[in-house]
Amino acid sequence: MANKNKIIFWIAAVVILLVAGGSVYFVLRLANNNTNATATQQVRYIDTGVEVTSTAQVSADPASIFRLNLNGQNLTAVPPGVFQMKNLISLNLADNNLTGIPSTIGNLKNLQVLYLGGNKLTSLPNEIGNLPDLWMFSLYGNQLTSIPSSIINLKRLKVLGLTGNPIAQSSAAMAALRKELPKVQIN
Repeated sequence: MANKNKIIFWIAAVVILLVAGGSVYFVLRLANNNTNATATQQVRYIDTGVEVTSTAQVSADPASIFRLNLNGQNLTAVPPGVFQMKNLISLNLADNNLTGIPSTIGNLKNLQVLYLGGNKLTSLPNEIGNLPDLWMFSLYGNQLTSIPSSIINLKRLKVLGLTGNPIAQSSAAMAALRKELPKVQIN
């Protein structure tokens, strides 16, 4: 039964990535009509569809990276340069050997999709709750016995994958999570 759930989860994840990958994100420029005043500008975020698969591929401009896939690269720590990529919307660190996630994860304010499954995580930093746009959070196959209470700050969260963690085996813990996150699909 667990294998069936895992297959369903991966199919859903692939579909979600395909949909999200084809999206283009814009933040429009705001201009002040008064010619004597300085125009207010915002940066344009455009997902070019390019997915970076190695920190070595990161150019001198980390702000140009929108999707980073470091899946299955035997990482034991998150490369520090990742947290300089302020425009990341998708970060895949699944299937590595990570035992912890630094609190600087909370700096990635534009992050919408985060894959941390298949690692050796036993806990998550409270700063995970500082990701206002996160809607897809995969934590399958780790060693998590609890989730930080700050997760209730993730108002856009739609999917939380916990299959294969000790917390998923606890009816009481899962019931509490479902009560705190009633609109979230918890696997």
